[in-house]
Amino acid sequence: MIEEKKCKKLIETADVFKALGDINRLAIISILASETQDKICVGDLAKKLEITQPATSQHLRTLKSAKFIESKKEGNFTYYKFNPEAVIECKRNVDELFNQALKKCKNTNNAASNKGSVENE
Repeated sequence: MIEEKKCKKLIETADVFKALGDINRLAIISILASETQDKICVGDLAKKLEITQPATSQHLRTLKSAKFIESKKEGNFTYYKFNPEAVIECKRNVDELFNQALKKCKNTNNAASNKGSVENE
């Protein structure tokens, strides 16, 4: 059984991959992460993406639930901005997962190389 802490991290990482599994959501992150765009409202974002405001809102909800973006109400508009801390945490979790996998690959390759050396003798 996977320990609770590790399971929680895996669920969070899976949610991140789900959130990033759409080109429009990746485009939103790219726009908000750019040096020229600090924050943006749904209407302006929809124009940039060339999709409807309801579709844009749905993508923003998904990214917000994955903590990639934050929102702030200013007057009649809600503005969205990039959350760099979430990306740092995401990278840390993904690096941990893939580093474990790469270590296993390296061990497997070394074992296969050693087995091949023994068989060639």
